[in-house]
Amino acid sequence: MNKKSALTLPEVVTMYADNHCHLHEYEDILEVLLRAKAANVEYIIGVSMDIPSFQKTTEIAKQYDTVIPAIGIHPWNASKCIQDTEKVREIIPYRGIMGEIGLDHHFIKNEDEWDPQLKVFKALLGIAEEKEASVIIHSKGAENETLNILESFNIKYVILHWYQGPENLLPRIIDNGYFMSFTPALHYSPKLQNFVKRIDTSRILTESDGPVAYRKKRGEPADVVDLVDKIAQLKSQDKVEIQRTVFNNFVEIFCAHA
Repeated sequence: MNKKSALTLPEVVTMYADNHCHLHEYEDILEVLLRAKAANVEYIIGVSMDIPSFQKTTEIAKQYDTVIPAIGIHPWNASKCIQDTEKVREIIPYRGIMGEIGLDHHFIKNEDEWDPQLKVFKALLGIAEEKEASVIIHSKGAENETLNILESFNIKYVILHWYQGPENLLPRIIDNGYFMSFTPALHYSPKLQNFVKRIDTSRILTESDGPVAYRKKRGEPADVVDLVDKIAQLKSQDKVEIQRTVFNNFVEIFCAHA
């Protein structure tokens, strides 16, 4: 994971990274990764939904050195995975990657499932704090509560995955030094475009969230190349500089101290 930590800026100019992809869900994983390689996507974080999906992603990572597995319990699975938090503690290495974790009150309407989400989220954040792990956060429909909880823990690298919450929380996100990770929805979402304009490039990451579809087109890691172009356009800045900064944000979080 740390083989690129000593790269100098000129060497990373043509490299990209996908901070968030559900690689375990692709049936054509070889083709997906070959397209990513052809597009100069140097790293892909394979996020997990539970222990079995982490194990599957780990097997993929053994075959493809561009893949870095992250272990997590998605809020959608929290109610049936409460007992697995200790397994996460056993598996995650010191300064590892935890994701995807968080809260979801948008897709999960049954409030009986919210308390298990909360318990799992707090337990996992406690483990992340103890292990000095970076965390990749899902906060759909529970953005304020998610921030309240995050602020009660001392975690250096917090990545808000595809944040679409209220704009009035943006100053808080910025003040906390959290990173925001943008998906291909950036190409058509005015809200996300505004977020990109408002936050510093030093806090931006790119992701596909594949195989999620964007206007009926399946997302995959190679899509982050066009995302960098869009960010540069929105910020009216040089594409090479944006590319360089975004990639090095990734290296800082996930590689330099691995």
